[in-house]
Amino acid sequence: MVRLVQAGRGDNPATLAKMRLALDSEPALLAGSWIDADMLAFIRQSAAKLQAPR
Repeated sequence: MVRLVQAGRGDNPATLAKMRLALDSEPALLAGSWIDADMLAFIRQSAAKLQAPR
């Protein structure tokens, strides 16, 4: 699943930072989706755990 998501958004740190900034500063981008602030925080926390060294 992680690979599928990365294939869609890429893994360039600069691109990911821009996406994070856009979502943080423009909440309307998520309007009409199932992602609210709590879900976005959960997704970010989960992604960080998946990317952490084991």
